[in-house]
Amino acid sequence: MKILYNLAFCYLGVPIIFSRGVINISIMLDLIKSFLLKVILEIRSFLIHVFNIIKYEKNFVLTHVFHGVDLDTTTSNSIEIKKVTIDNLMDASIYEPARKINIFIEFLNSGDLGYYAYYSGQFAHRIWVTFGPNKVARWKRYAVINLNEKECCIHWGETMPRFRNKGILQAVLNKIGNDLIKDGFTVYASTTIDNKSSRQSILKSGYKLVEVVSVKNIFGFRIEKSIPEICWDKYI
Repeated sequence: MKILYNLAFCYLGVPIIFSRGVINISIMLDLIKSFLLKVILEIRSFLIHVFNIIKYEKNFVLTHVFHGVDLDTTTSNSIEIKKVTIDNLMDASIYEPARKINIFIEFLNSGDLGYYAYYSGQFAHRIWVTFGPNKVARWKRYAVINLNEKECCIHWGETMPRFRNKGILQAVLNKIGNDLIKDGFTVYASTTIDNKSSRQSILKSGYKLVEVVSVKNIFGFRIEKSIPEICWDKYI
């Protein structure tokens, strides 16, 4: 009984409550349940982490650079694009959980640039730009790009499902490129070969392919290989 008391006190930070010199069994059982739940959640989190490290993954990461093209006038007038500030940050909460909103706050605090897109006045899309010098993974934790001064990388882009296929990503990518190229930045945008809609949007918005990287993860061993330009035709 003393051992259980010590465990509950050390791991839960709450002493067992005594009633007339006798341990309150009900409270003690609740504390033990809470302690065991914490242990189970920690084990679950650890196992998920290990699985993500060792699971087999394979893809091709395609990186593009903006080359200064304006979209034609057919771009939908229903799309409005705004830079993210502390004042409109919470607009994304209609779709994003609190955990991601906190990540967006961290992005802002670290100097990243965010863009929100609205369709007919409704929040529809978010995307972020990070600046060099920095190292950024272009797909999950793979294909890290080394950003130098005056280089930036677009990441963390997502369109709400009901607003997809409306040209929103294309419009946002083009605006980001034109905004930043004026300040002398080289703007990179990456996707994977299996994300056809993203690939099409990137190419249509004024970006051209500059690098293809083959990525494999086999039981935690990462294999990355740059694909020669002569073979790029199959990836465009």
